[in-house]
Amino acid sequence: TVAGNGVWVADRNFGTTGFLFGIAQRNGSFVIRRHAATRSWERESDGAAVGRTDTGTRSEQTIWLTEPDGAERAVRRVRLTLDHPARDGVLEVLTNLPAEVAVASAVAELYRGRWSVEGLFLRLTTVLRCEVNTLGYPPAALFGFGVALAVGNVPAAVKGALRAAHGAAVAGGVSDYHRALEVSGACPGLWIAVPVETWAGLGAWSVGQMAEWLKGLARCANLGRYRQATRGPKQPKPPRTRFPGPNTSRHRGCAAVNRR
Repeated sequence: TVAGNGVWVADRNFGTTGFLFGIAQRNGSFVIRRHAATRSWERESDGAAVGRTDTGTRSEQTIWLTEPDGAERAVRRVRLTLDHPARDGVLEVLTNLPAEVAVASAVAELYRGRWSVEGLFLRLTTVLRCEVNTLGYPPAALFGFGVALAVGNVPAAVKGALRAAHGAAVAGGVSDYHRALEVSGACPGLWIAVPVETWAGLGAWSVGQMAEWLKGLARCANLGRYRQATRGPKQPKPPRTRFPGPNTSRHRGCAAVNRR
């Protein structure tokens, strides 16, 4: 499916030699985070600082990746050194886009935009249950996923109304899970209490009328009921060892069992 003029953006698990070289050989472009365990090169240019972002400093250099057969390919390595490290403190992105097409800041922003897609898939999975375990047939699973994608426009519109009514900073702390939980619990009562004709009339509204109605409802919402849980600071990972736990010998126990 790789074709020319296409840019593939992916996490570091896709940063393998075969994937990167395969995209380039099909005249495609990539913006993929570097994986420390799967990349190798023997020469590189000097790094150069290329400014700051709101989260850290950027630098750039050229490295020549090598395949097992010795073939080389020059790619740009854009490094973002974070002011407040979340894990390792450095984010490295590899790309074969020319500098005249995408400067280092554009490459970094393009990769950061991947998180908006990641967040969408997380909401589809946890809030809208797009991965139904009982849908074992691939066509049924794809249909369920497509339904979740379409329905995902509804909570997105509600979140937009909350941003318009309370500001983006306040709406950013609202939990999608708690909003969906209230809707799933309140809807059966609404179907009983509100006449069907009322719901049918909403379909004749214009986009502007619907937007004003949603903003009016959003102004009355008690956002404290849907507060998003805050995540504590990440704890450093323990150093990796060869053995997962204490190396306890069971030789005497096995001998005792054999005697019995």
